[in-house]
Amino acid sequence: MENVLQKNRAPVRLSLRPVQWHSDLGPMMQIERAGFARPWDWEKFLQFSVRPESQGVVAVADTEMGRAVVGYILCQCFEDRLHVAHVAVHPTQQSQGIGRTLIKAACADGLPVTLNVRFSNVRAQELYARLGFSVCDLKVAHYDDGEDALVMLHIDPALSAQGSFSSAQARGRRKPPAREVVFIS
Repeated sequence: MENVLQKNRAPVRLSLRPVQWHSDLGPMMQIERAGFARPWDWEKFLQFSVRPESQGVVAVADTEMGRAVVGYILCQCFEDRLHVAHVAVHPTQQSQGIGRTLIKAACADGLPVTLNVRFSNVRAQELYARLGFSVCDLKVAHYDDGEDALVMLHIDPALSAQGSFSSAQARGRRKPPAREVVFIS
């Protein structure tokens, strides 16, 4: 994959398609290792792939060197919402709109969308805010290393205008006690 992807080379054409686990897991693992200090391992991906509510989409780019999986998004589809469990773009392909395209695709069917983001990952928080997500909760010590996670929520503007969906419903539980979480964009 490293031979196909070159820093700052924009993909010629980007297409999205459902994950094909047998052929996409290898490239997804390469992206995972390149992009995260604590990457998911094979077991975590495989556990995710067999859950009935799980779905995934890969971003495939036609680069100058050939076709390559350059990013992916893994979601859990529940009756009342879609939860983004994991999203990644190869570091050499970041800042080219691929992550934005993947997140927009997750929001396209009108369901409320939730995701967790590391408290320290300001770059991702800013992207999600630009795409219409807002902070709705804080998960203390959510990650294995003890870091907190912000829970962010995207509600389709049509649903929001109708007043037919609340952030508490999106989380599938009662509203938590008030905690001040300040998001600065």
